[in-house]
Amino acid sequence: LYQKAEDVCRSFLQDVEDSWLVRQGLVYSYVYRRLFDLALAEAEKNYLLNPSTRADLGMIMLFKDDLAGAEKILGNDPLLLIRGQFNNNVNLSRQILEKSKGNKGNEAEAYRELANALEKAGRYEEAYRAFNQYLKLSDEYRKSALESGVSYLPSQQKSDLFAIGRIQAEMKSFDAAQKTAEELKSLIAKGINTKERRLYEYILGQIELEKREYREAADLFGRACDRLDFKGDASFFSPLARALYELGDPDKARENYEKITLLTMGRINDGDIYAKAFYMLGKIAEQQGDKVRARDNYRRFLDLWKDADSGLPEVPDAKARLAALI
Repeated sequence: LYQKAEDVCRSFLQDVEDSWLVRQGLVYSYVYRRLFDLALAEAEKNYLLNPSTRADLGMIMLFKDDLAGAEKILGNDPLLLIRGQFNNNVNLSRQILEKSKGNKGNEAEAYRELANALEKAGRYEEAYRAFNQYLKLSDEYRKSALESGVSYLPSQQKSDLFAIGRIQAEMKSFDAAQKTAEELKSLIAKGINTKERRLYEYILGQIELEKREYREAADLFGRACDRLDFKGDASFFSPLARALYELGDPDKARENYEKITLLTMGRINDGDIYAKAFYMLGKIAEQQGDKVRARDNYRRFLDLWKDADSGLPEVPDAKARLAALI
């Protein structure tokens, strides 16, 4: 209910006080509605109130597709994925891991982030090893004398099972992924949030996707997406779109890829998914005979990935397809 949220924020700012925290809520609401110019104006006011909110300016620049402007504020690190620089993203995670040594809790989280970076890069076996190291260190950290009161909360258990099951499916370790999925399903059943079943359905969908059983994959991912609390998770829409595309349903695939290009917050953690959506939209438009839209999408993708890692197949393919359309 963004409009009501904005009304409350504006009322507070006018009648109570000019609070940076309330103004930030107004900024985020504008962002969710893709009113980026309004969001930027409020973020600039907020920066004067609280300079620590400067990152919001960079975030909005990113949403306005001003990568150069975003980089001036955020630096290059948050833009590595959207630029297709997976190797640099992995190297950054390794640097953070080295700096975390000596603090078991920080080291555990650094291994988790490394696992995510490796998974993004398609290095699934390495990601699996890194994630298991995260699990090992996390367990040791919780059991340490100093942190004896720290428990393994169900919310964290579900998050961990989801990640490990997803990687197992991507590794094509289907039996292990199925076992992890069933363990996750059992844990979800003990809670009250039935929408969390989407995590279980996602792993099953990934298994079917890797098996090239695209109808089953599309059905599972579709159910998982329907259970999302906030329809802004690119990591859920992307495999659904891929399954639909492989199934031979370009219209529905296009619909889901277009959703990805309109996401905001998902562009930060899943910039690679955002960029590759334009590549896929180019292929779909080309197949449907819409050369103008195909060229536009290929150019958009290639502009984002002009400095991407060498060896990524999408870049030369997009260049060749674009050249054939000119």
